[in-house]
Amino acid sequence: MNYVHKILLPFIEKHNLLYKIITIVILVIIGYITYHNIFDNSFHFDDSVWRQLDQVINEDYIGLFDFNFFRVLPFSTFIYNYHVYGEDTSGYFYFNLSVHISNALLCFTLLLLIFKAPIIKDKQIAIYAPILAFLGALIFLTHPIQTQAVAYIYQRLASMAAFFYLSSCVLYLSFRLSENYYKKIIFLILLVFSFVLAIFTKENTFTLPITIVIFELVLFHKQIKIKPRQIVILVSIFVALVVLAQIGLGFDQMFKPQKSPYDDIISSENYFLTQFRVISTYWRLLILPYGQHLDHYFPLSESFFELWTILGFLFNLLVISIGFLTLKKHPIISLGIFWFYTTLLIESSVIPIRDVIFEHRLYLPIFGFVLIVLYIVFEFINKKYFEYILLLLIAITLLYSYLSYQRNRVWQNDGTLWTDTIRKSPLNSRAWNNRGLYFFKKEKYDVAIYNFSKSIELRPTYSEPYSNRGTAYFYIGQYMKSLQDMNKSIELNPKKPDLYMNRSNVHIILKDYKSAIKDIKFLQNSQPEEPHSYSALARCHRELGNWDEAIINYKKFLEFVPNNISAYINLSICYTIIDSLDQAISTYDRGINANPNSIELMIRKADLLLQTGKKQEAKQLLQKIRELEPDYPGLAQKLSEF
Repeated sequence: MNYVHKILLPFIEKHNLLYKIITIVILVIIGYITYHNIFDNSFHFDDSVWRQLDQVINEDYIGLFDFNFFRVLPFSTFIYNYHVYGEDTSGYFYFNLSVHISNALLCFTLLLLIFKAPIIKDKQIAIYAPILAFLGALIFLTHPIQTQAVAYIYQRLASMAAFFYLSSCVLYLSFRLSENYYKKIIFLILLVFSFVLAIFTKENTFTLPITIVIFELVLFHKQIKIKPRQIVILVSIFVALVVLAQIGLGFDQMFKPQKSPYDDIISSENYFLTQFRVISTYWRLLILPYGQHLDHYFPLSESFFELWTILGFLFNLLVISIGFLTLKKHPIISLGIFWFYTTLLIESSVIPIRDVIFEHRLYLPIFGFVLIVLYIVFEFINKKYFEYILLLLIAITLLYSYLSYQRNRVWQNDGTLWTDTIRKSPLNSRAWNNRGLYFFKKEKYDVAIYNFSKSIELRPTYSEPYSNRGTAYFYIGQYMKSLQDMNKSIELNPKKPDLYMNRSNVHIILKDYKSAIKDIKFLQNSQPEEPHSYSALARCHRELGNWDEAIINYKKFLEFVPNNISAYINLSICYTIIDSLDQAISTYDRGINANPNSIELMIRKADLLLQTGKKQEAKQLLQKIRELEPDYPGLAQKLSEF
C-alpha cells in the first residue's frame, strides 16, 4: 500500500477540493461513455401508456394527481420531454442519464459521510474513505443491473426516486455530523423538503424514515437508546405516511389482489412467498450480473412448502441474520444488508404487484451491495495487496461498463428487446406475445401470427395473444379465424371491454351487425367515453336501416371528435335518406366550419344544394373550391353546367 499511503492519500488530503472535482469529471465521462449508445433507442413497454395520457398530451400537470398521486414528479418530466422532444427519444435519454450520473455523485457523497460517522471514523477503513467512496460510486454507476432504469425511459421513476432518497440520506447525515447550529437547521429543512419530493416520485420512498432510523442506530450508537421524543417523532411520521397512503391509494386498493400478465390472481400471500425466491435472484444478479432481461419468467409460489420457496426463505434468513450478527464488529456490513432489504420493502413484501420481479427495482438497493463489497474488500482481504485489490476493483468497474454498454444495445427497439427476453426465458409467453406486437406494427403479419401462436402454445389460458392473433388474421382477411380467436379471448377474459370492440369489427366485416351492436353496447357500459364505439354503432344501425339510431350515434361521435370529416358525410347521408335535406346541409356547414379546407365536404354540399334547387349557392361554393384547388378533378365540368 506504499503508493496509496505515500502519494494518493497525501494528495487527496492536500487537494481535497481538486480531488472531488476530478472525481466528478471522471464519473461524468465514464457515465457518458457507458451509456452513449442509448440515445437512438426507441420507446418501450410502459412508454406506450404514459404517451397516451390526456394529462401528458394536454400538458396538464395538476391532472397528474388524479392519475397517480405518488408519481407526479416523474410524470411531470414526461410532460416536459414530450412537449419539447415529441417522438425524438434522445432528449428523454439525456434526462435519464443525467439523473443516473447525479445519483452516482450522491453515492460518493453519502459514502464519505458514512465513513465520518462516530462508529466508523476511528477505524482504519475511514482513512481510505475518499478512495473507497470513489470506487463505490463507480460500481453504482457502471453495474449492468442499473441499465434498466436508464435505457428504459419509463423507469426514470426508479432513478428519480433514488435521487431524492439518496439526497435525503446525505442531508440527514450532514445534519447529524454538523456542529454548526444554523447549518443543522438548514440541513433539516432541506431534508424535509427532499423527503416530500421523494414521496411524490415513487411509493418505495416511503421506507426512508426506516432507513434514517437504521443510520441512527447503526452509525451513531454503540448501544441502542431511544428517547421518548424520538418515539413521538417516529410515530408522527408513521401516522402521516399511513394517512397519506390512504388518501393517495387507499388500503383496499393497496392490498387488493392483482392479475398477473397471464390473468393469474396475485394475492398478498402468494406474492410474499414468491419474493423469497425473487430476492435471492436479486442477490445473484448483483453478484454475478448475467442473464439479465426485461421480463423474467417467474411462476408464483403457491405454498411455503415448495422446495425453492423454502430454500429462498432460508437464504434470506441467513443474510438478515448476518446483518444482526455483524452489527457490533462490522457495522458497515449490517448497514448494507439492512439498506438492501429496507429499500425493497414496498416492492418485495405483502403488497401485490402485477409483475413479481423487475431488475429496475434493484436501482436503489444496490447501494447496500456497494457498502458490503467495499467493506469486505478492505477488511477481509490481505491489506498487503490493497493496491492490487484497488486495481482489480477498477478493472471490474470497467468490465461492468462494457457489459452495460452491451446491455444497452438490447434496448434498441422492441424487436431486439423481446428477442433477448425469449432467448433467456423461452417459456415466457408474454415475451412471445410482445414480440408478435412488434412484428404486427411492422406489418409482418405472418411473423406476428407465429409469435402469437407460440405465446398461446406456452400459455393457453393467456387471453391477450388470442386477441392479437385475431387482429392479425383480420388484417390479412382471414375473418373466420379472426372471429374464433376473438371469441376465445373473450371466453378467457370476459370482463375486458376492449376485446368486445375488437370482435365487433370482425362482426361488421362479416355483416353480422346485430352481434356487433351487442359487443359495442357491452363496451359502452364500462367505457361510455370511448368515441369510436359510437362511430361503429352508427355504422351498424345505418347498415340495418335504423336511421334515427345512426344519426344519434354519429352526433355523439362528433361530440368527441368534432373535426371528423367522414362522420359529417355519413350523418348528412342519413339525413338525406330520411328526406331531412335542410339538416343534411346544416351538417355539411358544421363540418366545413370544423374543417375549412375540406374540399370533399364542400363538393358534397354543392351536390346537395343542386339537388334541392339552390343553384346560386351551389355555384358560389364551387367557385370557392376553384380558388382553393383549381385543378380538383371534375370541378370544371360542374361549373360549366351553370
